[in-house]
Amino acid sequence: MEHCLRVDKRYTSDNLKRMIAEFWDERVTPKKCQKYISHLQQVPPKVLKTEGKAP
Repeated sequence: MEHCLRVDKRYTSDNLKRMIAEFWDERVTPKKCQKYISHLQQVPPKVLKTEGKAP
């Protein structure tokens, strides 16, 4: 979303609301959400295992 906001620099309140709504309607799919959620479930155990250090 940050990239989209950098490219389209119209930052009035109405335009910002429109851009955010367009982003969620066009780019965030249920499949993408599931991918992110699944990844988040995998990360904490790995971070704890390595005590926060790079593997």
